[in-house]
Amino acid sequence: MAKKRILTQDEMDRCMNNLDELSEGGLEYSDDDVDFLPDCVSSNEDSDSDCENSVGSQNTIQNIKKSDADNKLERNISQYLPIKPHKWGFKFFVLYGISGFSYKLELYSGQENKEKYRQKGEPDLGASANVVIRLARIITRNKNYTLYFDNYYTSIPLLAHLSKEGIYSLGTINRNRIPNSKIPTEKVFNKMERGHSMEFVGNYNDVEISVTAWKDNKTVITASTFAGEKPHGKVMRYD
Repeated sequence: MAKKRILTQDEMDRCMNNLDELSEGGLEYSDDDVDFLPDCVSSNEDSDSDCENSVGSQNTIQNIKKSDADNKLERNISQYLPIKPHKWGFKFFVLYGISGFSYKLELYSGQENKEKYRQKGEPDLGASANVVIRLARIITRNKNYTLYFDNYYTSIPLLAHLSKEGIYSLGTINRNRIPNSKIPTEKVFNKMERGHSMEFVGNYNDVEISVTAWKDNKTVITASTFAGEKPHGKVMRYD
């Protein structure tokens, strides 16, 4: 039986950035699997994706991706996902570009959201929004970068925080995350023609945020600090 060794959270962060250190004291791994981190990073390219989001500028679009690396090894940090073809795997949050190149990744361990791992001045906006804040640390401020994400991450406080950091953002958002929402109910929207849209603009912590609702097969709601309902355009559908 292989002897167990341990990785601390700080050492895990170093390993994910440099992929060059393994030592003692936190998350377990086996001596038989010394290539654990390179294997995970490699397998991430072929893994299933739960949701995708984007980060970008005028010339380069970058993305955040939440994915699960397939691995049959039993580990304390592996996740059970019943809706996946492979039920067990490692969960990553990845910042990547339009080319697919990954700029930063975070391996989910269940510890990363603790206060001791939060940098000075970073707010606690909840587990999902905090993922965006951590991955956005490497984005240059006030350079017209735009970050896109889906409703797993999006909240009004997150959009306001990124705006004050000099990063534009846009994401789909759940109704229950919009305070004092004036968007009609799903029942009302279902009576409208496909393509109908409406926009509401509000102010949160001195940041103007636009919330747009659009009727597709279902109601799609987005929130943004730089984009709104217009300009309208036409797209080709394949359904």
